[in-house]
Amino acid sequence: MTCRPARQPACRIWRSSHGSGADPGLPVWQTYRHKNELFPAGGGTAAQFDSKQPTYRYGVPLTKAMPATSQTLWNNLDESSQIGLCTLFANDSTSDEWRILYEAKVNRALFDYANAAGLTRCTGVTCKTLAARRRTTSGNLASYGGRCTSPDAAKIVMLPCADNSVTGDPGEGAIEVKAVWRKLTQAEMGSGRFFTTKVIYSQYQGGSTTVHNDTYGLVGLHIIHKTSSFPTFVFATWEQVDDIGANPPPDIPVVRAHAIPSAIQNVTADVHGQLNGTQSVWQYYKLVGVQGQPVDGPPPAGAPADQASYYYLANIVVETNQALQNFFGRVQAGSPVPAKNLYAGGRSYQMGGCQGCHGFQGQSVGGDMIDHEPDSFVYLLRGRSECTE
Repeated sequence: MTCRPARQPACRIWRSSHGSGADPGLPVWQTYRHKNELFPAGGGTAAQFDSKQPTYRYGVPLTKAMPATSQTLWNNLDESSQIGLCTLFANDSTSDEWRILYEAKVNRALFDYANAAGLTRCTGVTCKTLAARRRTTSGNLASYGGRCTSPDAAKIVMLPCADNSVTGDPGEGAIEVKAVWRKLTQAEMGSGRFFTTKVIYSQYQGGSTTVHNDTYGLVGLHIIHKTSSFPTFVFATWEQVDDIGANPPPDIPVVRAHAIPSAIQNVTADVHGQLNGTQSVWQYYKLVGVQGQPVDGPPPAGAPADQASYYYLANIVVETNQALQNFFGRVQAGSPVPAKNLYAGGRSYQMGGCQGCHGFQGQSVGGDMIDHEPDSFVYLLRGRSECTE
């Protein structure tokens, strides 16, 4: 697991401090390639993962809010809703100032695979190799879904699996990160309870899009990882411990549909115990859940609560509304309906939660659990980023 660029000195697997504390090095995941760098508007994906700084390119003109506004920061928050089903705000406000924003990034192994396979060779919005491979993959998911090897690897989309026998980044396997950020109040900024960084965000008003910079706090994080043991990816998700207030607004209360599994709560308690008394900002984040093995559900009525919590895994700031918190099968008219949405080892599953959603929007269209639409939920391999919010 290396930074971009690989020789960057100020980089850590996890930065321990908050804000501009004693350890200002970037976490590795912050230097991953942004989805827009994987599929920039107009084509021309960089040939190499490494670069000194990010480069973003959209299909609409962008105006700097101030002459000093940077468009090359590591964190570019270009998603503003939860796959179009929910828009989230902080501080009981519907002002754009308090809108919660999102970004998606990919690691070196995924980026290099997409380039080597020709998936990023596109003219405008047309990616012929990607489209052909997706058609082949989606046409025979029983053979190609949830695999690490295939005699037809050169014809399909099959992201690399982590392999302990392969050293370095090539053996790491495909990783994707979804990070969730928002503006903090002055009290929150001074609390030391949030991982903070300077970000890029955009606002559309009066027919033009303006780019801004500000310091935002991290409020949620998805990490998904394709491994040899779990070729339909391991899904892990974290929240900041203050995400759900003690008194949610009565008009649209943000409530968790399924409790955090008891085993996961024990893991968080153990980690917090080790971090207690340190300066680490990560003591103010909690693991919400992990999915690995797909399940053919939903769980029957009366099933243990932990079983439902595993099946319907959701992050309160990524999948906030009840449709997303109770996702299974597929979405129709904004609500989940029954459908097989995931293949693993030749078997089909009706999976729920994060893994089921990626099966529905990623694997089912030939993207190997990952796909992309503008302003969508971390699906990176469908097409190009032609707009920004």
